[in-house]
Amino acid sequence: MTDGMDRKAGCKNVLLVTDRYYPEPYANGICVHYVARSLVQAGHTAHILAYDIPGKILPEEKDGVRVFGVQPDLMNRMIFAGQNQISSLPGKLLKTTGIILLRLNKIRLISRFPLASESFHRNLVKQIAALDQQYHYDAVIGAYNPLDTVLAAAEYKQFRPDIKMAVYNLDYMPESIKNHVSAEKMKKSCDYWQDVIYTQADMILDMETNYRRWGQEYQEKWQDRIALTGLPLFVSEEVKPAGVFDHSFENWVYAGALDTAYYQIEEAMKIFCALPDQEKRVLHIYGRGTGYELCRKYAAAYPGRIIMHGFVSHEELKGILKEADILLSMKKTNLISGKTFEYMATGNTVVHLQGSEQDPNSDYLRQYNRSVIVRSDNQTSEEAAVNLARKLGELAAETGRADNQEAFRKNTPEYTRDLILNMLK
Repeated sequence: MTDGMDRKAGCKNVLLVTDRYYPEPYANGICVHYVARSLVQAGHTAHILAYDIPGKILPEEKDGVRVFGVQPDLMNRMIFAGQNQISSLPGKLLKTTGIILLRLNKIRLISRFPLASESFHRNLVKQIAALDQQYHYDAVIGAYNPLDTVLAAAEYKQFRPDIKMAVYNLDYMPESIKNHVSAEKMKKSCDYWQDVIYTQADMILDMETNYRRWGQEYQEKWQDRIALTGLPLFVSEEVKPAGVFDHSFENWVYAGALDTAYYQIEEAMKIFCALPDQEKRVLHIYGRGTGYELCRKYAAAYPGRIIMHGFVSHEELKGILKEADILLSMKKTNLISGKTFEYMATGNTVVHLQGSEQDPNSDYLRQYNRSVIVRSDNQTSEEAAVNLARKLGELAAETGRADNQEAFRKNTPEYTRDLILNMLK
């Protein structure tokens, strides 16, 4: 790896700014890491600036990517610290207090919604400046969500106009705030922040699915800066199966968030339990969220058939996904799930429960040769189970593994990496 002025000819130095990173990353932190790793693999230097979470030690380096931390604002520190001890009363109180303070601050700053802190993005700017003084970056890339990361990148661009700046819209502002404010306020907030941030951007990396839904209405004036890509989670890599399952059973795995606002948790439990030959299958659940207790009740009602494993690290989860016979996916909103691409990259069978007509995950999975899609919103659980069993039988009669690298080219880290390098030419 090369840093600072000591670099090979043609080597670019790139700083990517995100929120929560390893050892317990948010989805955006995983996406940013894969892109940074791809830059390193191509002979460039990539650094990541991420939240320094209480009780969670950031790695100094991961896969050749240098990692630096910045303390979040007090409200988020309280939330994260409370989450670390959520099983205790003090932990629950700490997290709840942090959430309340965060919401109150957003109300206080309602004219600049969704900004929740007047100081945090400035701390990010100071850290970017300190790192840039040492490593002389060619580009700084802010990953949205949250707002602070892209705002900091834009403000630093004003300080150093010759640096390239990109906005990496892993989430999309209209989608992320539409349930919190009126349509009028949403439009006003988006227009304001786009004028502040996009004016400084040399490139705006938009997820293709989000752009199709919102782009023409919200980003028409920025067309010349937009480059369309996908979530960079279709990653072909050698992964050793975890070796944790009893293979006298058919092992199903659900991995990810268990939030009932986005996932039809109870319908999924009912459909799985209604499948014929139930004694042949085991559903392993890895995750946490508002639906955890609901899943635990089903696990208690079906001992040995539904097993709760809680949260595991992303590295450990890779081996688990690789070993699974069937990967269970679900969605009842119009948001894309990053886990969809991680599932497909394993080459294993994916069962997806489509919970709405607008579910974009189904569009991708229809292009994947080892997928079964069943609607969970327009038929009973028993009917869905019958249809699922029939489709799984039809799939079992087919031979061969899926090879979808070309079909999902925009969902590889290399695709986004090359867009960044093109910006730097």
